[in-house]
Amino acid sequence: MPPVAAFLEPLGATLTTQRAKPPLAGEGEFAEQSIVFSGGGGINVGASWTPLVKDSKGTSMLATRSVGLGHLILGSRGLFGRKPDASDPINAEWITPFLSARAAAKPIDPKKKHARTWVEHTRDIGPLSLEYHDGTAQFADAMVKEYAAVRPHLVAITGVEPSPGMIKRLLVLPTGGGGFSSGVLIAIGAWWGDYPNQRYPMVELIGHEAGHSWVLPHAEPLWNEPIATWLGIQVGKRMGMAKADETLQRGIMKARRHDPMLNTVDPLDPAAHRDLIWGKSYFVFEELERLYGPGAMGKYFKAKRALINDDREQYTMDDCVAVWSVGVGENLFPWFQSLAFGVDASRTDIAIP
Repeated sequence: MPPVAAFLEPLGATLTTQRAKPPLAGEGEFAEQSIVFSGGGGINVGASWTPLVKDSKGTSMLATRSVGLGHLILGSRGLFGRKPDASDPINAEWITPFLSARAAAKPIDPKKKHARTWVEHTRDIGPLSLEYHDGTAQFADAMVKEYAAVRPHLVAITGVEPSPGMIKRLLVLPTGGGGFSSGVLIAIGAWWGDYPNQRYPMVELIGHEAGHSWVLPHAEPLWNEPIATWLGIQVGKRMGMAKADETLQRGIMKARRHDPMLNTVDPLDPAAHRDLIWGKSYFVFEELERLYGPGAMGKYFKAKRALINDDREQYTMDDCVAVWSVGVGENLFPWFQSLAFGVDASRTDIAIP
């Protein structure tokens, strides 16, 4: 369970590990509201809570209760979209007024800037600025060493340095959760994967988050997350960690549950299962390495740097396959289409070999 679980239990709420079962329905003030849900688990709440949204099994997905003079709201992440930049506020039309109403009793001066809470410690470590709190100071130097070990492998795999201006800050998060990346900053959960008792999950995570600094500013439309995790897995393999290949094979196996031969289901289909998208992506990367490598991923990154300018308006899956084609020197559209990818060479302006 995430660290917040310990905070919630004394307040009469526990998180569940069971995925919610749509459709979701509102109660009380949201009884007539249409609920959009992007997936995830629910919550069990006690008598002091008022459920506001439930799934079809009756598990609460959004609930509130009074605490002191204020309100405590607990909701599933799946009600609020998936993107870290909040560009997909899927239920904003009713969640925003709801939050505003609950905050109405608080004295708010709109002319006063929001008081930001910064990390307590910052120091330069060569190319990076290291940021950490008192509680994560014991992990800060270890994170620097892990990043220093991971970075050369990412350069070797991709054949290029990070994108210009990227990966300037490393933030050690006081959490057991994963991390995030803005490209310029990567943030790593200090206790991820039972670190430091277990090292591989941390190596993969740092490889993943740092990997975003190689693909930006034009992230792959389908592979933004899978390609980052594949990079982290490859770092682990290069460092001799057996769990890396286990992770890779497990991901591909999960994809085969939805597409046994990996040539029937289009990962670009909005209905494609997450396991299919991730595992099939791993399969594609591994096959391209087998057919045109090892080093095919490096050929792709070098071609991308040469062909895709920072000011390009969009980077589509058709563009992505075209870049792969230039990288390996062969038209890969028929190959991707044989794997059921809905790509079309006529929709890209990149010259195909």
